[in-house]
Amino acid sequence: MDRKLVFGLLWICILAPVALFSQNLTRFYQNGKVGYRSSDQSVLVPASFDAGSEFNEGYALVIRDGKRGFMNSTGTLVIDLIYDDASVFANGLAAVSLNGKWGYIDLQGKTVIPFSYDLAFPFQEGFACVKKNNLYGYVNQQGVEVIPLRYTDARGFSESLAAVKAEKWGFINTAGKTIIALQYDNALFFVDGKALVAEGNNRLILSPKGKVLKTIAFKDPDANSPEEWKHKEREHDSDH
Repeated sequence: MDRKLVFGLLWICILAPVALFSQNLTRFYQNGKVGYRSSDQSVLVPASFDAGSEFNEGYALVIRDGKRGFMNSTGTLVIDLIYDDASVFANGLAAVSLNGKWGYIDLQGKTVIPFSYDLAFPFQEGFACVKKNNLYGYVNQQGVEVIPLRYTDARGFSESLAAVKAEKWGFINTAGKTIIALQYDNALFFVDGKALVAEGNNRLILSPKGKVLKTIAFKDPDANSPEEWKHKEREHDSDH
């Protein structure tokens, strides 16, 4: 049940006083394209992108002709549309893909973590999940592999814990120590001190110490399939 999460992200310049551009820009759609408006609904960036994100840490991820780049809150394209894939900025860094490899850039577009990974995810709580040679681990914001790439699957950190898989799923802390034994068929993120895991045909709600807070019988034979859990991940992302 390897994760196939695709942080698939749907996501010229108009000169004016900085005060005007300090307004929050919001995304709008027109004729199948994406542009951005100011809070007074003035069009500051015409609808010319194929897709675009809302702003995160002052930048929006925008896409045109299959290439990704970043626009700042003044409506200026400050990081060129050169990347094959990308995540939004988190903790001042964005995961980007170029020529089949992933690395990280800073807010100036400078490469700060080399393009050496097969897959890379956004930073969460100062750590990012990365994949190389079919194994997952975690890097810090300096690019140091602080938790070795030894897991067959993994998710990002939430509330100082991350779900990881090595045959079975469990949880580690930011020091890489196993906090909840790797004994479950699947596992999601901690939210408000609770995490959803799968054990056979049951779903369990766990505390951060691994205590079972609630058991939910679930008889659907697809309950533990990758597709079902990808759906739950999407629910998690939309709710939190």
